[in-house]
Amino acid sequence: MSDFARPREAPYFIDNVVRRPVARLVYGSGERPIRRSEPAALARNPLPARIDLKTALRADLTLARADAIAQAPIFTAARGRPVSLALRNPSGQPHVVHVHGHHFRLLDRLDDGWKPYWLDSLVVGNDIERIAFVADNPGKWLIEYRMLESAETGAVWFAVT
Repeated sequence: MSDFARPREAPYFIDNVVRRPVARLVYGSGERPIRRSEPAALARNPLPARIDLKTALRADLTLARADAIAQAPIFTAARGRPVSLALRNPSGQPHVVHVHGHHFRLLDRLDDGWKPYWLDSLVVGNDIERIAFVADNPGKWLIEYRMLESAETGAVWFAVT
């Protein structure tokens, strides 16, 4: 008799070990006595459907080892302004880049659009990666990066006014 055919109400033995049931599955016909209401609609996605790259602030970030965070921001953007950021990695080792406070789109290399999903982190290899976002959260925000196989990190910051 297999384990699955054995009654489970009382303790039983498998390989000289006492087994006790911990749960019992009971199911019925599947009909609900009361119909559930329609689910509530999801909130509107606050991220923009399009990013106007023609008016975007353009900035470059070279991923280099930094001992301390710089005193000055790498750029300052007005709230609501699109930003296009080129990430350059001259080290030859892949880096993980994380942008705090904003979600971004990864731009296609052929400058014909962007990927259809939002990111807040990205692995940058030897190629230049370009990202775009709308600077919609006022404040000072970090961009952290680190080599994948090393504990060395770097960070810069930008401001949204």
